[in-house]
Amino acid sequence: IDVGANIGSHTIAFSQIVGKSGMVLAFEPERINFNTLCGNVAINNVRNIYCFQNAVGSKLGTIPVPELNIEKTENFGSLSLTKDYSTAHHYTVPMTTLDSFGLSRVNFIKVDVEGMEIDVISGSLNTIDRCKPILYLENDRIENAMELINLVNSLGYTVYSHNPPLFNPDNFAKE
Repeated sequence: IDVGANIGSHTIAFSQIVGKSGMVLAFEPERINFNTLCGNVAINNVRNIYCFQNAVGSKLGTIPVPELNIEKTENFGSLSLTKDYSTAHHYTVPMTTLDSFGLSRVNFIKVDVEGMEIDVISGSLNTIDRCKPILYLENDRIENAMELINLVNSLGYTVYSHNPPLFNPDNFAKE
């Protein structure tokens, strides 16, 4: 499961890992990223990825997503839905929970949702308890870090930190 799939960089790799007999569920609420995700799945002729333009959280419902200006240069993967965008120019997407899918087998859950990781896990407790998947969670929000670690520990997991470098120091610009 790829929650916060963005444009599918990891999703395509997950598809190759699970092979023809497996499947990948990819969730991306932001419209431009979702459309690009679907395009990447299509141009790679991948048949085991199922894409959902949904946010994933602790409860079922809807959530406002701001309309992004794609004419601007910015990181469209850094949009946090923890803010209230209901008064901004927005569209509404469904909010789902992983538990609502009633999946019988889940081996791996990646969550990169810009501060909503606790909500995603809270809406996945039954699935996690039943399937015991590997969890790979972004934990870059200092204000939520200990709460997320404590939640994962309370589920019987041991937390390890993976802090990849944000750039290659041997790149052509040397910066």
